[in-house]
Parts: sequence; structure tokens; C-alpha cells
Amino acid sequence: MAKKVRVTFEAEVPALGYRTYYLETAEQLQNVDVVSGDANVLENDAMKVVVNEDGSYSLLDKKTGRTYENLGCYEDTGDMGNEYIYIQDTERKTVTTENKPAKITIEENSELRFVVKICQQMEIPEAMGDEILAQRYSCVDPYQREAKRSTKLVLLELETKLTLERNTAGLKIQTTIVNTAKDHRIRVLIPTGLVSDMHMADSPFEVVRRPNRHGKAWINPSGCEHQQCFVAMEDSSAGILVANRGLYEYEILPDQENAIALTLLRSVAEMGDWGYFPTPKAQQLGTFCLEFEVVPYAAGETGTAFEEGYAFQQDLTVAQAGLERAFLRKPGQVKPELIEGKLPLEMSFLAFEGDGIHMTAFKKGQKKDDLFVRFVNHMEQGEILSFKKEDWMKEVYRSNVIEEKNDVLTPDADGIYHVSLREFEIATFGVVR
Repeated sequence: MAKKVRVTFEAEVPALGYRTYYLETAEQLQNVDVVSGDANVLENDAMKVVVNEDGSYSLLDKKTGRTYENLGCYEDTGDMGNEYIYIQDTERKTVTTENKPAKITIEENSELRFVVKICQQMEIPEAMGDEILAQRYSCVDPYQREAKRSTKLVLLELETKLTLERNTAGLKIQTTIVNTAKDHRIRVLIPTGLVSDMHMADSPFEVVRRPNRHGKAWINPSGCEHQQCFVAMEDSSAGILVANRGLYEYEILPDQENAIALTLLRSVAEMGDWGYFPTPKAQQLGTFCLEFEVVPYAAGETGTAFEEGYAFQQDLTVAQAGLERAFLRKPGQVKPELIEGKLPLEMSFLAFEGDGIHMTAFKKGQKKDDLFVRFVNHMEQGEILSFKKEDWMKEVYRSNVIEEKNDVLTPDADGIYHVSLREFEIATFGVVR
């Protein structure tokens, strides 16, 4: 027999490390006060979010005093392109959730976090019109196609969960889409209202700066760009970053308050490139759950915002240690990890500091037992990387991508290594254990 308990609590875990928690029985508290709240308001020390009747929301950044209005509207447009390129239908009509009533309810209200659920429906065409079929079969160049969306409409269901935790600097959003239509694209719009003609997008080992408007050499009718972990924009007073999980397409809309348009779902009928290669599963029919985060920040805190964007990419990992491992192990079962040896209840294997500096690797060497740690400086100026000499470190040296040993580093009197990284520099360090 067994008893299962689901527990939600706020875990404070040291950098690149772990902390042990345990559960014990306690007497039930009496007369516990329920946290009061408004279904339309989420608030912590960093921000205040007010949900509008149409499911969009405004966000007040308490640090800067700046309010970002009408975030989170969804738009749906026709898509007669393919897996490579987005091409809107000839009529170019857009369906949005703006000014359409939504059902707003409180899902969780506690001292740790506030979760609001928003339910909406969109009535959209079921697919492209039949005239597109002959053009696909005849391999008409996608840019030369002409077709309208079907006149038959279907309901698209959207469920949005806004989560604001007590000690976080970002608003987390989870959107669940029940997709019943073909040949279309769904995006969420984040109007920034920022005065800037440039923005930033994360890519491998670099955060690139791009103009909001494309130059004359840009011939693609779609203005979409690609990102990896986040896209951000800032002006002289404030900035806003939109992080994502696996949502790699975005577009900046200068004519809509410099909005960041994040693609959530694309439904297309063919692979593209050359010839006609149908891809029915690329229509993405069914239920999909997408996650992103909105992070406001003050001027001069660009590097801190980048940290939030990277931290959003993964959750904490939970592992059960157990008090009596031998008792828990069944006959023939492989021994659990840590069956021998002792570790402290809390430990950080490596903690580092550096504005805009991101760790990209922490790994064992290919040909030796040394550990290798890799960092990249995403800032446009040099920054100082600092990290402590931990007890398990015998020696730290500069290395390279092929893990060769170069200069040995010397910590200061406090046991801290300080390394200067040039703008955009990628730096690798070897650690002898």
C-alpha cells in the first residue's frame, strides 16, 4: 500500500546545484485565511497585471512605472505557403480576439502564486478555398498563387493561463489551442510602445541586433525572423523581453506600437522547396500547449533580462533520494544513484556572475576527466566573469573548443576567479577535479 501526496511549494535552489527538501506530517492549521483577490488582477512586488474583458492584459512594471497595454491578443490569418515560408491569402483578412468577451476565472490564489484562466473562441475559415488545390498540383510558384480562404467557418478554442509567482520578474503564459482548421497561422501580439527602430533576438552563441523594418533587399513578402530563446526591445527608459519554449518564429510590427508578434501555430499543406510534396500532419490538427513569458525591465538591465530569458528554458528537476534506500530497492532492481558516499543537503557546483554572460556548457571532457565550462558574453562591451574556486576544483585553466590546456588561472585572496571577456567573446575553461 502507498499514499501519494502532491505538494506545491517555493523551492530556492543554489546555482547549478541542488537543495534537499523533505515532507513530514504536521497538525492541520485552523482558521487559515484565504488570500483574497480579483480575477482580473495579478500582482507581486515587481509588477501588476490587469486582465481586460477581451482576455488581453496590461502590465505595470513597478520599477520603471511603465505600463504596457493590450498584451496577449491573438490573431489568425490564412496561410497558403509551405513549411519554409508564410504567404498570406489573397484577401489578407485577419481575425483577432480583440474586443470579444472572454471567460475569466481564478484557478489558483495563494501566497506563492496567482493563476488566472482565460477561455476564448475564434470563428475562422476551415481552410483555404478549393482554388488552391489546382495551383498546388501544378506546382505554381507560391509567390504567384492567388486564393481566398473558405467561406465555411469553424470554432477555434483558446485557453490561456497567466501565472504570476511571488518572487519572479516575469509573467508566464501558457496557451492551449484546440486547432480545427487548416491553412492558417496563429500569433500572439505583445505591443511594446517602445521608441526604437532596433530589437534583439537570441541565436546560438549570440544575441543579434536587427532593424524593425527590413531593407529594400528583403523580397520575402513575410517579415518573419527567427529566434532561439527570446526576443527583446528597449529604448532609453525601459525594455521588454518575450521568452519562449520552442516557438522560433516572430515578427516586429512597427505600425502596431512596435508589437512583438510571436507565432504559436502554423498549419500548412506541403513541404515546399521544389515539386509538390503533401504533408497532411503539418496541418497540426489537434490540441497544442504553447508556453512563453513576458519580462519587463529597466534601462541598463539588459543583461539581467537575458538571464530571465534563458532561465525560462527549463524547469527544476526533481529526484527522490529516500531515507532507507536498501528497504526501497526491489529484488533485481538497479541500485539507485548515490547509494554510496555522502553529499551535503545543499550544494552549488559552480556559481558565477557577469552581466549578460551566459553559460552554454558544463560537461566532462571528450578524452579526459577534466570538466569543461563554456561561457558567452552577449553584451556589446567587455564584461568581467567572476566565479568561486569550489572545494572540488584542483585547478582551473583557459581552454578552447577542442579542450586543449592553456594558461592556468589564479584566484584572488577570497578564492574568486576574475576573467575579462571581450564583447561577444566565447570562453572555455577546463577544471581539474
